[in-house]
Amino acid sequence: MPAIAIDFGTSRTKLAYLDETTGRPELMRLGQRDDPFIPSLFYLPRDSEEVFLGDDAEAMLDPDPAGMVDVLKRKLHETHVRANRRRETPQTLLTRLFADLRARAARELPSFGGAPADVLQLTVPAMYGRAQERVLREATRQAGFTDVVLVPEPVAAARAWLAQAGAEVPGVVVFDCGGGTVDWAYLRRDGADFHLVPECPPGGDQVGGYDLDQELLARVEDCLDDDALAALHGHEPEYLQMLRIVKERYCRGLPLLPLRVGRSQITLSAADIEDAFEARFIRHAGEGLRGYLTQVRAVAGADQPPVLLVGGSARIKGLREALEQTCACETLWWERADYATVLGAVSGTVAETAPVVSRALGLPSQPEVNQPPAVIEVLISGRYRDHGDGTVTDVKTGLQWMRCALGQTWRDGTCIGEGVRFEWEDALSAANKLNELSGYASRCDWRLPTIDELKTLIFCSSGKPKTWNDTGGPCKGDYSSPVIDQAAFPTTAKSGFWSASPNAHNSYSAWNVYFSNGYVSYYNKSGQKYVRLVRGGE
Repeated sequence: MPAIAIDFGTSRTKLAYLDETTGRPELMRLGQRDDPFIPSLFYLPRDSEEVFLGDDAEAMLDPDPAGMVDVLKRKLHETHVRANRRRETPQTLLTRLFADLRARAARELPSFGGAPADVLQLTVPAMYGRAQERVLREATRQAGFTDVVLVPEPVAAARAWLAQAGAEVPGVVVFDCGGGTVDWAYLRRDGADFHLVPECPPGGDQVGGYDLDQELLARVEDCLDDDALAALHGHEPEYLQMLRIVKERYCRGLPLLPLRVGRSQITLSAADIEDAFEARFIRHAGEGLRGYLTQVRAVAGADQPPVLLVGGSARIKGLREALEQTCACETLWWERADYATVLGAVSGTVAETAPVVSRALGLPSQPEVNQPPAVIEVLISGRYRDHGDGTVTDVKTGLQWMRCALGQTWRDGTCIGEGVRFEWEDALSAANKLNELSGYASRCDWRLPTIDELKTLIFCSSGKPKTWNDTGGPCKGDYSSPVIDQAAFPTTAKSGFWSASPNAHNSYSAWNVYFSNGYVSYYNKSGQKYVRLVRGGE
């Protein structure tokens, strides 16, 4: 029986399903850019009963911002929401969304064979009351689901973490940093699952990523003149979406892009963003968690559980360090934190429908079974499949790449430290030594890429001469440097990287790529360049 899980978030909505072939939870590609999510936006055209959802709604941010309904997850207690002189109930909008996702899954997921899912695992905040849950249940029923389970978000996140990490811990405090709220809950492990501890009821704070976006918008407004403020007025949802991108780029260590408002152009500095994070989010989150951990320690005693960070806002720079210092606790984070709730929710269908799959997920039904945890894979930028081990596979070429240069360390979703520069012969030897010692990511066949392989990594954000620029010529126009997909290959040096290809016309030189601008050239083999290894292909 087809089953799906939906995480209806304040900012983004995600859908996961069980792949019947592999037995793994997978994220459905929902966005127009092949993203594993859509914006949690609704657009109500004037003088019409039509409702636009997700990307279609986002496309109307500029032409008709008055028709937008955002942060609906915060408004489920309201009788109606209004936009473009229309009144709709939150339940009506949710029914449209859930029905659309149900139909898309039936239509686009081959394993469903065109049959719509009857079973739904829907994640909900642990602090939701009966009124909000009633709205969600009625919306799912009207959307066509006949078997609906409301899964507390902390429980779903802990399940996903257990499947991914396979950690042996008796309990965990889930700290869910969402777009609308920050929630915390203490869970005890029960075999292959987690359950809320009634002695420590879940808590939270009505501050989330959306409030941080609002704070950043206020700081932008402080820098604008009257004309620019007039241009911004009425278009706030559009600029909040832009600022969300600015925030995410900052957290990933990517260059900050300017924000154009009317004729003005504003670039928030890293110091501005860091100050906003501290004032509006980190301080509140730390104080709330510290009080909750006092209750947990009274129940758990000496066995204080670690704090698992999940949710999109868990990536906020400085949050993890601030929590460890303020709360004197151990924190855990992993690359799948953004998708933990929906992936953990869909794994909850396993025990009821397919015991064999539970072992494939790394959730053994018998304690003595020791299966390695399954890796939940996510597609980055629609091209790179993330294996969660510091490597990605280019789905276009089939090549598996290290996300970091040699000398760097993959940790907490990024590359730490400086890469090491090698002479060409030493670069070849370094790859061989790595394979002889222990390999990387359970593979022992890493090598230097050929020059044609290395060129496939060149990404010109300007689209000139090509977006994926394998021409050999440099990027042109207004492009971001380094010229590589920075989400897939963070902290890449704006410098040369060796290929394994010698210069056929000069035995003293070999080919390399300068990722400052994408220029391809040969260089003396005694020169020192960075190295990124690859496997497969040839």
